[in-house]
Order: sequence, then C-alpha cells, then structure tokens
Amino acid sequence: QRGDHESGAIQTIHDELAEAFNISLHLDRPDGIGAIGANLGQVLAMGGHMDEARGVLEKAAEGFARIGNTQGVAHVGSVLSAISTDS
Repeated sequence: QRGDHESGAIQTIHDELAEAFNISLHLDRPDGIGAIGANLGQVLAMGGHMDEARGVLEKAAEGFARIGNTQGVAHVGSVLSAISTDS
C-alpha cells in the first residue's frame, strides 16, 4: 500500500519505504536493502533530498553487490548518475 505519488501520498510512500529499509538494515538483509533502498532513494530524490538519496542508494548498491545482483547494482548506479547531474 505505497499510495499514489500523483495524488499527494508521497509522504506515505516515503514513510513506509523508510520503515522497511530500516528493518532490512537492522536484520542485515541485503536483498531488502537493495530493493527497498533503490525505491526509497528515488523517492528521496523526487523530494529534493539529494544527499540522503545518495546515501540510501549507495547502501542499496552494496546490498545488491552482496547478493551478486549485477542488474540491481547497474540500476542503482544509473539512478545515482542521474541525480548527480540534476543537483
């Protein structure tokens, strides 16, 4: 139930992703860190929180790398490149 960012529910999306990301970090689940972090990083960037987005995305890339998900690492890398050129 992530909500719809176009109807103003971006805060709900952020809050739910942030909670899930923190749980994944606490449990040291690299799959969750990668997948949830990739989404959370994008939401943070959409909200203009570029420094926080970069930190989350870097952790997401590390999570994907730990499980050998090269596509995930590449995706996060492209998002990082995109937000680096935007800021």
